[in-house]
Amino acid sequence: MIFSGWYKLINLLMLLGYMMLVLVVLNAWLARRYAFHVKLQRSRGQPIFAGEVATRFITITNYAIRNSSVTVLETSDAHHIEVFVPVLASGESRKLMVAVTPQTRGKYQTSPMFVIAGYPFGLVNYTVPAEPPDSIIVLPRIGTLDSGKLRRWLIRTGVGDNFSRRVVRRQAMQAADVRGLRGYRPGDSPRDIHWRSTARHNQLMVREYDSTEPLDLLLVVEPWIPTSPTEADRVRVEEAFELAATVFWSWCNSDEMPQVTLIIAGSSHYRTGLANTGFGRIALELLAEAQATTSSVIPPESLRLRTSRCVRMLISSRAQSPLVGDLRKMTGVPFVVVAPSTPMAWYQPPSPAPLGTR
Repeated sequence: MIFSGWYKLINLLMLLGYMMLVLVVLNAWLARRYAFHVKLQRSRGQPIFAGEVATRFITITNYAIRNSSVTVLETSDAHHIEVFVPVLASGESRKLMVAVTPQTRGKYQTSPMFVIAGYPFGLVNYTVPAEPPDSIIVLPRIGTLDSGKLRRWLIRTGVGDNFSRRVVRRQAMQAADVRGLRGYRPGDSPRDIHWRSTARHNQLMVREYDSTEPLDLLLVVEPWIPTSPTEADRVRVEEAFELAATVFWSWCNSDEMPQVTLIIAGSSHYRTGLANTGFGRIALELLAEAQATTSSVIPPESLRLRTSRCVRMLISSRAQSPLVGDLRKMTGVPFVVVAPSTPMAWYQPPSPAPLGTR
């Protein structure tokens, strides 16, 4: 407009052009000022499972003397966050809750968290990094596992020893399998009284429960892949990771608090500890960052878990794995071998990730 007004000698058009230019410069100066006065702080979240909705919290604070309007931006290969905050009062601190759903496992580096300001006219946006880059750990997808069927399947296959077959009779108030009914004894909980049988037998009858001993878990994962892999080979490795994560997570959600060990073949890293959800997420980080390999080396010190009630399981991407023989030589006890191609009534694989997503 300025050029047209100068070329056509139209002063009003030149004046209008200059006014618009002043507005653009003023908008750029104000946007830069407000962008630098807005600070961000992201919460350090725990590892999340692929395919599940996870929440990230961002605290945004306006240190300017006037209200502001900004956009918060963060990206990575696993997620994209873009939140518009229309009005942020002076001195206000607000917590934003953003839902993300990464689709594939891995450790992803995020971009810096940016503040984008275009206040007050929106003619110019000014972008500044307000929070340094971070990493997000995405654990493998979790399938559906029937613990009762798995326990019975393990007992049929041997579980590596005979001690884990023992059944302990107990009387307790928490949920368990009902063994049968018996007469009331002093000290029995009134909650265990079966009133229908009491009326039928004309004496107090209580439920009797069975509970199996807690089983420790020694889980070895073999992400084996041939030297010239096909796409089907890579899919089998990912399926083995998902199966291993489901089995390990099931143990970590048990109320019995057993000892669990997770070992990745071909890697020197392993995790062992008391089963709980906090430790489970930390241990499963090994599966999040694990890579397919042609090596099946196992650190000898990782196989120290030797109890009389331990499930020793090898989950491999190949159905016929020679590693099971090596494990028996190293420990002196057999291992149960499971592969994605193994028929499993106790396991339902997770839904596959949508095509073209991460």
